[in-house]
Amino acid sequence: MENKIAGYVGRMIRNHFGKGPKSVYVTISYPYITIYLEDFLGQMENVLLRKNDQMTVLHIREKLMAALLPEIKTFVYGITDLEVYDFYYDWNLDNRTGMFMGTLAKNEEAESISQDFHKKELLEQEVIAVSNEVQKAPERIYSAQVNDLSFLVIREGILLPIEKEMIFLGFGEDLKVAKRRLEKRNLHEGRRFEKILNKKISDIFVDWETELDKSITTFIIDSKQ
Repeated sequence: MENKIAGYVGRMIRNHFGKGPKSVYVTISYPYITIYLEDFLGQMENVLLRKNDQMTVLHIREKLMAALLPEIKTFVYGITDLEVYDFYYDWNLDNRTGMFMGTLAKNEEAESISQDFHKKELLEQEVIAVSNEVQKAPERIYSAQVNDLSFLVIREGILLPIEKEMIFLGFGEDLKVAKRRLEKRNLHEGRRFEKILNKKISDIFVDWETELDKSITTFIIDSKQ
């Protein structure tokens, strides 16, 4: 199932962006699904980045993903009989990587992964500290290790009143772009999470579902160490 989803996502991205990722890695660890893209950057995007126009690349991808996510959800459901409840995505343009992160709707037949892993409490405490620096501490936080190289941290209840008003006025996309820059800078600061996990981190991805007031942060461990 994971290989079929990886193949579908690779083809779909190639059809819409003109160039697909070199590799797509899919992990289903109920109730989560992650799709990690490696070596993904279109020719036009490469031109824009050489001109230091990262914002245009991000805005274009934001528009395209709004159309692509429903297609991915439909395909995942058709293959797995598991409904994707909410979907998140983020990019690391410097590394040419991307991550789609989803939570799966409740399914009585699916076996959930264990939520316990080494340094879980420390990881959550540090994410709370970063959240407090950027906006406010989450009302609820939980985390999971979905595979050997990926950790998810989910926060709920983190939006400030001013952010909710901006979203209501139609500035949600601009708000997410600004929040990503600020929050990811703090997440990387001082290699704070590498010290907790005692592992080199190659990527950190973060996205928000503003209507649910929910965010998922994904930490990717460097596979070469």
